[in-house]
Amino acid sequence: MHHLLNSKNALFASLALGVAAMSSAISSTPAAAQQSPDAVLFAKLTGPSHSGKITLTVDPGEGRMCYMLNAAGLPGVTAAHITRGADVVELEAPVDGASGGCLVLDAAMAQALVDNPEAYEVSVATQVFPDGAIKGVLEG
Repeated sequence: MHHLLNSKNALFASLALGVAAMSSAISSTPAAAQQSPDAVLFAKLTGPSHSGKITLTVDPGEGRMCYMLNAAGLPGVTAAHITRGADVVELEAPVDGASGGCLVLDAAMAQALVDNPEAYEVSVATQVFPDGAIKGVLEG
């Protein structure tokens, strides 16, 4: 199981490096040929006895968000989400220590994440801590 988690974490780390490399490549193309690059956001998630991290890319023009969430060693995970008041983006719960994927977002929500990431909190809930065992605020 430990080897599986390390392999999964390595995969997510590789994906994160790939996203960063693609963003760098896009920003080095001529202005006429390039589209607006995806915004890369992240958060360090902390709690009383565990930690984690999330990296996400948001494309407001396409209304798409892709993410990689790591919460290795956190027992009893039940949910994960990004919140700001009543706005909630449900994420796949990192039951085996990591999760990720791409979601379609409302264009206004995608733009709000990019414009003001600090207004959004990422939370991973567990059976013991249903309001969030680890949490963190997004940064740009």
